[in-house]
Amino acid sequence: MTEPMIDREEIRQQLVQEFGLSAFSEEKQEEALEMAFASLIKVIYAESMAKIGESGIGEYEALLEKSPSDDDIAQFFRSRIPEYDDFVAGIVKEFKETVKLS
Repeated sequence: MTEPMIDREEIRQQLVQEFGLSAFSEEKQEEALEMAFASLIKVIYAESMAKIGESGIGEYEALLEKSPSDDDIAQFFRSRIPEYDDFVAGIVKEFKETVKLS
């Protein structure tokens, strides 16, 4: 699975602030953030694949065989999912709300 395009640093800062992770040691912060990112990436990937459908998944797999750059992957999703950046931002927002409720 290739990671969909997200601004990891921006999300990292949001999570540290919103969940009060700054009170934890750097090591514990990183551990919590890595777990959060792993879950978030899986959700973004699954939602993106659902959105592009079977034909899009075939195109995505063909693209991956060419060892694309991160920019190529970002362009692929942006060309197939209208307002992809907003789509991802919505997933991130929903993820943060879900984590807050846990």
